Amino acid sequence: MKGFNIFQVASTQQFQRVQVHPLAVIAIVDAYARRMDGADRCIGTLLGYITDGNIIEITDAFTVAHKDEADGKVMMDQEYHRKMLRLKGKVCPKESIVGWFSTGDKILASSIVIHTFYESTTAEKGQQSALFNPTPALPKPLHMIVDTKCTNNKLTVKCFVNNVTPGIDSLVQFHEIPVTVAGGESEACLAVLPSPIPDGDADSKNRGFLEGIEMLIRKFKKVQEFTGRVVEGKEKVDAAASVRAREFSQVLNSAEPLSGESFEQLCSSTLQDTLMCVYLSNLARSQTALAEKINAFTATLDRDLDA
Repeated sequence: MKGFNIFQVASTQQFQRVQVHPLAVIAIVDAYARRMDGADRCIGTLLGYITDGNIIEITDAFTVAHKDEADGKVMMDQEYHRKMLRLKGKVCPKESIVGWFSTGDKILASSIVIHTFYESTTAEKGQQSALFNPTPALPKPLHMIVDTKCTNNKLTVKCFVNNVTPGIDSLVQFHEIPVTVAGGESEACLAVLPSPIPDGDADSKNRGFLEGIEMLIRKFKKVQEFTGRVVEGKEKVDAAASVRAREFSQVLNSAEPLSGESFEQLCSSTLQDTLMCVYLSNLARSQTALAEKINAFTATLDRDLDA
């Protein structure tokens, strides 16, 4: 069996279900779209907290630079992981490490190495831990896979845990557990996500933008038809809808038409912001590549010294 509900089998697991917020999924998909040239996947850390005693909420995620070697080894920027964790802790102290993610449609053999790092709670052999704090509700970190290849035209999210086998602690078994993608009203933006674009389909690159515009036009038409029926007295507005209608009217009244000069200034400032983002992205990419080369050189020196 590829997976089963481990909560119905092992009584040692206290939590009942895992919920992933849509913004965390969007962050993972965005990280995959911005991955380095030649990379097949991206990995990173999952942040969240435990609610209602046994429900694990995955609320955020950030990418950790890594490199998959041909021999199955993985080079990972562990220091960047710890720095980002400290920065995230200052912004939202409630969140902590709940696991790690990987893009793709299956678990790779090298995932065992990464999972072992996230399971580490104390420094061993001079290496620092991943700063994961086990709790009775979450004794082991989660491993979440996001199928960014959209197999069968579907963005699939799966979650796994490493179930310890009594007497064989070194055996790693990833078992699938129930997971749902759910969030609050502020995360309703998933409803306008574009359809997956097939590989090599150059004509479909603008599909997401066009679908968003078409959906917005349809909603405007519904609002226009509803307003017309209310003006003609064919339909009444309840208290809840009247508050939303006033808010919508205020937004429309606040929108001022742009002149040609104002539009040019807006485009110019936007272009400058875009160029600055591109410059910072290239700078960060260069620093990451330099850090990888330094780590590789340091690892080679350590092996030579040990030999």
